Amino acid sequence: MPKVKKKPQRAAEVTLKIAGKTYKSKSSSQYGHAEMAALYKFITEMNKAGNNPGDELNAARGNQKTVKCPNQPVCGSCTIVLKALGFKLAGGTKFSTDKSGGG
Repeated sequence: MPKVKKKPQRAAEVTLKIAGKTYKSKSSSQYGHAEMAALYKFITEMNKAGNNPGDELNAARGNQKTVKCPNQPVCGSCTIVLKALGFKLAGGTKFSTDKSGGG
């Protein structure tokens, strides 16, 4: 089977908002999922504060959990995770079923 050339990928700039707090991250054009890095920042902050991240996510309802990635669609892997956690799209953002072009 011939190799399929990957499309060039732009660096993702992501903002997660959870119950009024903002968690931002950027990916390089080759490595990382900025959405997961921002989610990791949230989990780390909750743990340091002595809060259960799962409880905090469950308590945030409706549009209290949003993902913003305006320069490209959220990759398929991140889409699955964020949808499972109840995230909604912020303006200019789309979920995708496509694989990430990076690592």
